Amino acid sequence: MDEMNGPERFRMVLGNLLKEGAQQDKIINLLSDTLGIPQALNLNQSAKKAVDFLRQEKVRVKTIQRSFCHAKTYMYHDPDTRKNFHVIGSSNLTDAGMGIRESGNIELNSASTGNDNDFKELTKWFSDLWKSKDALGNIELPDKSKVSVKEHIITLIQYLYSKYTPFQLYYKVLYELFKEDLLSLSLDPEFKKEISHLEDTVIYKILYSFQKTGVISLIKMLQRNDGAILADAVGLGKTWTALAVMKYFEMKGYRIILFCPKKLDANWRQYLEGHRSKFERDRLKYTIRYHTDLQDDRLESYQDGYKINTFFQGNPKLLVVIDESHNLRNDKSSRYKFLVENILRKNKEVKVLQLSATPINNKLIDVRNQFKLIVKGHDNGFKETALEVGSLESIFRTAQKDFKSWQEKENRKISDFIQTLPQKFFSLTDALIVARTRKLIESEFGGMSFPEKEYPENEYINPENIGDLKTFEELLSAIESINLIAYMPHLYTEEMKPESVLKDEVRREGFLVKMMYILLMKRLESSWYSFKNTVNNIYDHHTNALQKVDNFINAKEDTVLEDEISEQNDFEDDLEETSVEFTGAGDETEQLEEFTLGKKNPVKLSDIRHIDMFKRHLENDITRLEKLKSNLELFEKSLKEKKVKDIKLERLIEHIEKKRKERTNQKVIIFTVFADTAKYLYNQLINKGFYNIACV
Repeated sequence: MDEMNGPERFRMVLGNLLKEGAQQDKIINLLSDTLGIPQALNLNQSAKKAVDFLRQEKVRVKTIQRSFCHAKTYMYHDPDTRKNFHVIGSSNLTDAGMGIRESGNIELNSASTGNDNDFKELTKWFSDLWKSKDALGNIELPDKSKVSVKEHIITLIQYLYSKYTPFQLYYKVLYELFKEDLLSLSLDPEFKKEISHLEDTVIYKILYSFQKTGVISLIKMLQRNDGAILADAVGLGKTWTALAVMKYFEMKGYRIILFCPKKLDANWRQYLEGHRSKFERDRLKYTIRYHTDLQDDRLESYQDGYKINTFFQGNPKLLVVIDESHNLRNDKSSRYKFLVENILRKNKEVKVLQLSATPINNKLIDVRNQFKLIVKGHDNGFKETALEVGSLESIFRTAQKDFKSWQEKENRKISDFIQTLPQKFFSLTDALIVARTRKLIESEFGGMSFPEKEYPENEYINPENIGDLKTFEELLSAIESINLIAYMPHLYTEEMKPESVLKDEVRREGFLVKMMYILLMKRLESSWYSFKNTVNNIYDHHTNALQKVDNFINAKEDTVLEDEISEQNDFEDDLEETSVEFTGAGDETEQLEEFTLGKKNPVKLSDIRHIDMFKRHLENDITRLEKLKSNLELFEKSLKEKKVKDIKLERLIEHIEKKRKERTNQKVIIFTVFADTAKYLYNQLINKGFYNIACV
């Protein structure tokens, strides 16, 4: 190239560098053909020389865009026509093509000097091509900007001697290691066709770029390994990402069944076809069931009339989506087993998409059990796959052991623990999990940014002055004194050894009472009003039970006692969700989860052998409930008379007013778990003079 500065002008017509294949590969081929190690080491210097050459005014470049430019012709004009020469044939203008370096290619070229007819014809051909409308001096890039061909080529070549940071080199190495996996499906014509159909949907178009990337990754995982876990951080749009994945498989003929906590029903149901959501044109179709439906015949207890043996089983193609999948982390629980045995193993081709962001436990075994759902509960389910994992149990047992040892070390670093994990562990997580944080997305997707979150201000406000119960300790003592006997009638029947642990009604009712205590505390934490409503429900149940007992004793009217919480739908739903949330948190609750609330077994009063004792204990509970109830009513009366204040409500109002003073945006969103707390806050804020309020 150093000898090429003598001619007065250079004109080059090149093929399409814009659309055909990888631009960087084409530039490397132009400069060095086959790139060996010696050539790679000299590529930086060669690239700089090429740019210096192209920047000369006497160098002009055009490109053929519309047609395929396969001609390889090199011509030189000299004032002395005897020195004219041309080369035409198969060789590229590289050191190998010109014979400077040996090459394994077999080339066929024709060369001639002087001003013969061949040279004249080629000169005319090149001149006509240069002047034709197909030879462009400027091109339009994919971003619609226009640039000269010469500057575009210079820009491409400059990439070859850019200075890269270690971080960029790290990602380049990762790409080279895994590019076959990354490109295998994206280069598949059938996959590209299917994705093009998805790209036309409203749900896909509305997604951010990082969400679209997640959708493609999840689809590939599901196609390769029949399962994937979406574990993006809270607030990154897992629901919409999952909807796009579900739509893709729906278009491929899969039946979609979604399992979610009952409290999230509205979150998913709003997007179904016919609910006039922003995705209505996509006509999203999927069947919703709850985690607590994974037992008995609950799957069939819906108005849609779907039967387990005709709808949930025997499908040729089924996609099971599990929201809050960490709730199904215990592979010994009845719900987990029901899902595996009655759904996953009863369908021919099943893919499992799990959504999880806030698992309660930090045991690695929880992750193992979610992986097992992907392979229908089989420990060796990945053995015959590309992952070649012989036993999930073995890998995670070793990893958990290493984790425990690492936890016991002083000054421990997470990097030290990661180094102890086997390679198969990373193979599994890389192949089955999509998990991003805001920080990662901001670094990987340059245009993305998230609002800076303020540190949360935690307020610890214990209820006080609830009637005669002046302190929180007194209130807690009053709650603990109530045994909730009306929910444990089997405790007073004749002792009989149950056929199995799952049919032990005494233990089931004991589990129910444990959950009710937890629910009472959760409602008290939410608001005194929510707590009061729950106490009233429990009181009514106890007085109803006592009335039945009195009728039996006095008139021998034999009736049945049961949990009788089914009439209080919200209360029952909250108990169900509480049982799901707290099971698996320890050895005891892992066993207790077997006693699901849905398996009610009414008790005949005639079967209660200790009816007088049962009545006496009921009366004791009612007396204590009446005392607690009267204190709550006294507190409510004092609130209305403005003798006392709801301290938690007052503190909330202070925060609202403070935020509105500090910000131009006056909008405030208040989240609460319980509906009665939401209604209470809504009414109280209106009474306090707030306006433009909605309760959803």
